[in-house]
Amino acid sequence: MSGRVGCRLARRGLLVLLLGCGARALAAPAPPAEEDALAIADAMLKDRPAEPAAQTRHRVFVEGSAAYGGSNAATRQTSTVASLDYWLRQNLGGGWSGLWSGRLDGTRDSRSRPSTDWTHTLRELAVEWQPDPRWVLDLGRINAQYGEAIAFNPSDVFREGALRSVTSVVPANLRTNRQGVVMARMQYLWQDGSVQAVLAPRIDGRSSATFSPDWGATNPRQRWLLAVSQKLGAEVTPQIMLTGGEGMSPLAAMSVSFLPLAETVAYVEASTGRRRSTLSRIGLWPDDTSMRTQVAVGANWNPLPGATFGLEFDYDGVANDAAQRHALEQMPLRMRQAYGAALIQYQTLQDRRQWFVSASWKDALGPGTDISALARIDGDAPARQYWLEVRHRFDATEVAVRLLWRRNPALGATPDAYRQAGLLLSHYF
Repeated sequence: MSGRVGCRLARRGLLVLLLGCGARALAAPAPPAEEDALAIADAMLKDRPAEPAAQTRHRVFVEGSAAYGGSNAATRQTSTVASLDYWLRQNLGGGWSGLWSGRLDGTRDSRSRPSTDWTHTLRELAVEWQPDPRWVLDLGRINAQYGEAIAFNPSDVFREGALRSVTSVVPANLRTNRQGVVMARMQYLWQDGSVQAVLAPRIDGRSSATFSPDWGATNPRQRWLLAVSQKLGAEVTPQIMLTGGEGMSPLAAMSVSFLPLAETVAYVEASTGRRRSTLSRIGLWPDDTSMRTQVAVGANWNPLPGATFGLEFDYDGVANDAAQRHALEQMPLRMRQAYGAALIQYQTLQDRRQWFVSASWKDALGPGTDISALARIDGDAPARQYWLEVRHRFDATEVAVRLLWRRNPALGATPDAYRQAGLLLSHYF
């Protein structure tokens, strides 16, 4: 399949998926009950369940993928990824439980990286103590995720430095397959609400060795966090946070989910505080510390069981404004690539505004065959990304075909679009 054909198929597939789900929604019988949407809204605030483990639970799977793509004939190459993913939770008795999870990725590119590069991500290694249903204490490396949004999370304050290996463009996968932060976290729970306090120590040292826990990447400074959540009525669930630490100004953040319409969960997420722009943080712009705000606003619509549409608008006050965008375009390639690497490290946007569209349809092409698609559209520059996946689920094995189209003239070595087609195989034990 040529790259240009793959590009047309990816964008056409996204349109077909959106139209197909809409048509089936109109012809579908009674929509899901409102209680289902409420349950989704309730779950969105939880970084993971606080309930104690009743027994040993585990999940292990292996995954292999191969893709072919590039921007032109000189850059096209074959890329392969081999992965082992594990998650284990063990009841230790007396209200104690342990959690250990990680992922080993071996990546290889036929041109730019001819030898396999192995990277292990230690996602979580922690113990939990729950002496009674109201109190929970966690200690160790924890992948604590905050916020309602999908593509960009202003209130996800522990995201910086968490991505050790990037093997997916799907936001949910990036949040799951990242390093947690070493912390002590205490939670107090009550009916429809909770309060939590977090203390994360500073740990010096970074390491790119294969099996290094790379503690310094996620704990570059001492930090603290206070968070309160309380369900208001039947349809509104807010969370308010205040965080700060060594060498940083306090940051206030909030997120709220609500049900504006049947089968629709809307959300607003924001953070504000004094901070530098991303370009300034990496030394390519003078110190520009000021009050900066990040916002994500979106909604997910479930027109029928198994089908979900998402639309999100993101604003990032630390991303490039017009002057910075113009300056970056004039910089040498190595500086533009350094900015691109910083976007991954800090998990911020390239420019101030972004639109994100997602769609998923379980059993769309028959029992066990799903379709997923997403699009990222830069609101300030001609940067675009489209992704389409068709996946079939067997009893313990999944097979997926993926198409990717991406164009980002500001950061790429060439203004040409990048096109890629790939195949993925997963097996669960």
